[in-house]
Amino acid sequence: MPSDGFAAVSRTLALPPGADEERRQLMISSLFGALALLAIGALDAVTGELRLSVLYVIVIMMMTWRNGRANGLMFAAASGLALVVANTAPGGRPASDPLFLVSAASDLLVFGFCAIGTNALREGLFRERLRQRNLARYLPAPFAAQLADEGLGAVKSRSCAATIMFIDIRGFTALARTIEPAEVFALLQSYRRIVAAAVRTYGGFIDKFVGDGALAVFGIAEGPEDSAGCAVSAALEIVARVDEWGRRQRAAGRPTLKIGIGLHHGEVLVGAIGDDERLEFTVLGNTVNVAARIEDLTRDLKLPLLVSDAVHASLPPAVRNAYDWSRLSVAGVRGLSGPLTLAYPERREPV
Repeated sequence: MPSDGFAAVSRTLALPPGADEERRQLMISSLFGALALLAIGALDAVTGELRLSVLYVIVIMMMTWRNGRANGLMFAAASGLALVVANTAPGGRPASDPLFLVSAASDLLVFGFCAIGTNALREGLFRERLRQRNLARYLPAPFAAQLADEGLGAVKSRSCAATIMFIDIRGFTALARTIEPAEVFALLQSYRRIVAAAVRTYGGFIDKFVGDGALAVFGIAEGPEDSAGCAVSAALEIVARVDEWGRRQRAAGRPTLKIGIGLHHGEVLVGAIGDDERLEFTVLGNTVNVAARIEDLTRDLKLPLLVSDAVHASLPPAVRNAYDWSRLSVAGVRGLSGPLTLAYPERREPV
């Protein structure tokens, strides 16, 4: 039935203001289920010996799936009553007929089992979805689905190309010493929401948050082929949204944050490590280490975003040409034998 029909029925029910939406929907669906039963019962009475048990079963299953076991059993009982009334109407079989009583009792049992079975399927599906949502809190969604279906073998380690993002809050430890713990919590909550939303928008996933830092990955699992472009777009959105949020914080007299983001593109080893009790999704390799070193350099160079030459070279023209990029070479980076060539959008952060 069209949505405006449901709206009209909702207004007719005249539920009190503030009534729970779930209760409202339960009442609306139950009303339409009852109307369906009346229609089937009337058709059953008209057709005489043609017993429309299948139609009763469909209504019972729909009501159980929509509203749960209690509602489904209620409709099973109502369907049994409708069936008896329809088939004992004038011209029908007498209610005292033993065969009719056995048939009616059998139908009632079938109706009840249909409600119970449908509810079991409903709850099983809900549990499966909940399990996958819980796994997705710790693993990328495609890996979580594979893990749920196939076990640990589905997420064994493998090598692939990816773009790694490291992000950190500058001077957070010193800031945390000057404000109340509740303010620290609120700052981290706002910051993490900004980061997670941008990463998710551009097809990446958060591997982990560690204190005021975060590690995000683009281009693995079922991620986009253009991992470098997506990572840069996400990083620029994070910088813009943190700046916007910081302006609101300053206007309200609250503390603000400054961040640094480092990006590097290359081969990584990805997979879930653990046992049946605990799993941790891991991204390993020199690419991860270099991304962390690049993020460290944003602090020294007072830049919100630095990308490696590998990232810059992998950018699609639409992203590369949308900004003016400056290049620089940094020597003596810890863990690297040679100079590191970097690029950044031409917009320096105030010192």
